[in-house]
Amino acid sequence: MLESVFKIGQKMFNFYVFYFVVMVLLCVEAFVAHVYAWDLDHEMYYGARLLHGELVWTSEFHDKLPFVPFLFIIPAYFKSIDVFQIISMGLIFSTSIFMKNIFEKLYQNYKISNSIYYFCTALYPFLLCFSYNSFATINCIGVSFYVLSFLLLIKENFLVDEKKVIQISTLLLGSMLAAMAISIRPYYLPSYGVILILSVLLSQENKTIKNYLWMFGKISMWVMAIAVWGFFLNAFPYVVTGQFASFLDGLAMLASPINPISGPESFFMFARKTPDLFFWGSWSLMGILVVSGLVVDKRNFSRLEIKIFSISFLSGVALLFFIISQHYWEHYIQLFMGNFCICVMAFLVWQSECKLPAMLYQPLFGLTHGVPIGLKM
Repeated sequence: MLESVFKIGQKMFNFYVFYFVVMVLLCVEAFVAHVYAWDLDHEMYYGARLLHGELVWTSEFHDKLPFVPFLFIIPAYFKSIDVFQIISMGLIFSTSIFMKNIFEKLYQNYKISNSIYYFCTALYPFLLCFSYNSFATINCIGVSFYVLSFLLLIKENFLVDEKKVIQISTLLLGSMLAAMAISIRPYYLPSYGVILILSVLLSQENKTIKNYLWMFGKISMWVMAIAVWGFFLNAFPYVVTGQFASFLDGLAMLASPINPISGPESFFMFARKTPDLFFWGSWSLMGILVVSGLVVDKRNFSRLEIKIFSISFLSGVALLFFIISQHYWEHYIQLFMGNFCICVMAFLVWQSECKLPAMLYQPLFGLTHGVPIGLKM
């Protein structure tokens, strides 16, 4: 009994020591490098205006939804971007720990090494830290809200014993996080639609009319909950202050094209550069290998890790297409890192179970290990 308790304690100690070291190193790097992101100056300004009672869009136009300035109330109060970075890092590390907990529960019946959990858990903050502008962007907070909501949906649909159960706490928290992510980066809207639909569909084994009606009802409840939270986070302040007309005017301006640069053109301009090429190349290679595995053995369709990989990969594709339909900046690569890490975890689980030939998956490790090294250039 004591020996088993000791082993559990040793296992937890090893992980938290490892994770603490990673966290400290990344925090030191972020503050020593002191990346200057001029975009944050805009956000700090609107946060300061909000402290003085001025809602965005009432006197000046801003290309973000009204929820974003609320994220900068505390940094604007202290007049420090470092405060924002601390908040951003806290959320990122909390998200990666939650990611590990969900992964361990999802794949608890699989015989996989703990090093895979450690690698994927550390990969998320590592990629964000060494990407463009590091932690000093609103992308880091947006993608963290997005990943947390994604994982809550996975938890509800694939971990709950009784699939025909809607957990009210998960619904409220998950939909709030989704609305916050979409409010920060509206590009997540179609991506989250893919996650919601596929996670519900792929978790149900019996495809009867009754089950389809149940799935439709569940999806509808999530959509309505996200819409209500979105209204509360963005429009409600204008309702209570009698400035709803300004909110509608702001939405109209935000919907108009404000960037003349072609989205596909700018994406391929950045994607063909060496740092980004490692990222997109490794992700594409994973997709090709999974599709090849499905063609060779149809039984892979029923595997849990393949379902998780498919949800994450396809939602990432939806995110990419929506972004390049508008415009693409180099720091937008951060928005994809949650999907990427979930795909990496699912792929490594599949590889360990199916024992893919080393010649197939070793190039993936080479490309993936090159991502953090090259992204910040």
